[in-house]
Amino acid sequence: MAAPHFTYNLHTCQYEPVYLTGKRLLKKSAVFLTLALIISSATFSWYMNRFSPIEEQLQRKRNKALLAQWQALNNQVAGRQKTLTTLAEQDDHTYRVILDLPALSAGQRLAGAGGAEKNYPAEVRKYPLILESYKQIDRLKHQAEVEQQSFNQLSETATIKNTMWASRPAIQPVDNRELTRLHTTFGLRMHPIFNVLMDHKGLDFTAPKGAPVYATGDGRVSMAYFSGSYGNVIFIDHGFDYETRYAHLYKFNVTPGQFVKRGQLIGYVGNTGISVSPHLHYEVFYKGQAVNPIYFFQRDLSNLEYRKLIQTAGKSESSLD
Repeated sequence: MAAPHFTYNLHTCQYEPVYLTGKRLLKKSAVFLTLALIISSATFSWYMNRFSPIEEQLQRKRNKALLAQWQALNNQVAGRQKTLTTLAEQDDHTYRVILDLPALSAGQRLAGAGGAEKNYPAEVRKYPLILESYKQIDRLKHQAEVEQQSFNQLSETATIKNTMWASRPAIQPVDNRELTRLHTTFGLRMHPIFNVLMDHKGLDFTAPKGAPVYATGDGRVSMAYFSGSYGNVIFIDHGFDYETRYAHLYKFNVTPGQFVKRGQLIGYVGNTGISVSPHLHYEVFYKGQAVNPIYFFQRDLSNLEYRKLIQTAGKSESSLD
């Protein structure tokens, strides 16, 4: 039974209970429930519009953090791309120029960088922005691999070049402080002993007997023996088609098969063999052909020292052997 409702009776001057029954009770209940539903719906709608669900708030926070990480990653990729571009420019315009290597073409640097989109996951291909990031990272990875291969080639070439530069005859075999005269007669000349025209394949360094003689480049002593014409002579094989010969020595300071470095003492000036006075007869051969040694001296000499060398040369004098 519903709770009574009290009303004031004017005839009895008392509050008398009134009980709601039947349709009247149903009507009031319906009105109450309707108002309650309207108020609760409005309250819920206001709350939902003003406040997100906890799970949604957490998801937004996670999305914001992921977006910040993604932007940071894109910045790192852009930085790596800039660094790689700088390395490629140095590679083509500095390192390869120094080592006499051709620059890599755009085709070589980009070959194989595309055509891999079909390998991307389906969920990645749905989002163009993410797909472009994947492509950019793949291009960066490919360019880095190309640059790594290029630097490996540069390293190998530099090693070979360093060996070649160290082996190439490039200094005087006799120190300027010991040198009294350089006879630059190279080629056909009148032999000072036989008085006939003969080919002179080297230069003659006049110096006191016993003056040090140095290897002009790294190499291996192929021969060190006494020759009837050369006297005590040393042959050094420098590799890379270079060979040098040091004749009329007083004595040796090396043995056949020994490896020597540029500037290493190998013997002493003498007057052995067919020679008219103490001197060193020095020859340079390239690919089996004698070349004038004078053109190999300036590499390790200052301009002043080189001019002094030329001034010392007695061009009008005959050779000493």
